[in-house]
Amino acid sequence: MRTRSRAIEIFTTLANMICTIGETNPSVTKSLLNPVLPTFTEALVNSLNLPNESHLTDSGLKTEVLKGKMKFLT
Repeated sequence: MRTRSRAIEIFTTLANMICTIGETNPSVTKSLLNPVLPTFTEALVNSLNLPNESHLTDSGLKTEVLKGKMKFLT
């Protein structure tokens, strides 16, 4: 699970950096994030829907998912 949590953290960091660059060049944000954001968001929602007792998730993963979603909403 730690690998998946770290992957979410890395993607969120990269997305934040792209959004910062997008403040000076908005086309960068559209061209880099729009193709992957729907798939990424769907995967985050799916991981939140897994039952807590599932071997595919843990509380650390769900915490990273929520942190990532909050950064995209702000």
